[in-house]
Parts: sequence; C-alpha cells; structure tokens
Amino acid sequence: MGVHHELDELLANPECHAILVNALGEYRSLLHRNADDFADEFELAHIERSVAHIDALDDVFERWP
Repeated sequence: MGVHHELDELLANPECHAILVNALGEYRSLLHRNADDFADEFELAHIERSVAHIDALDDVFERWP
C-alpha cells in the first residue's frame, strides 16, 4: 500500500482528521505566541511562511472527503 493511499485512509477516519486539524490550530497559536513574545525579523518571516502553509493545509483538510 502506498503512502498516499494510507494518508487517504487515515484522513477518512474522523478521529485522525480531527487530530491533524487540532494540531495545526495549536501549532498556529504557538507560532503567534512566539511572534508576539520574542521573534526577530528572520523568525517573523519564518512564522509568516509557516502560517501560510498551515492555512493551506487547513483549506485542504476542510475539503477532504
């Protein structure tokens, strides 16, 4: 079984799907806290890119069958 098929099966399970969605939300919150507390210019750029990736993943997970 290929990894893409395994991912399809895992995301079809509502519990697995919820785990990933919640983990993304927690990671987004952590990044924002770090940005507010002690991020420099370089870290802020990294945080912005990471949040954009999280947003893209959230979008995909919302539309996942």
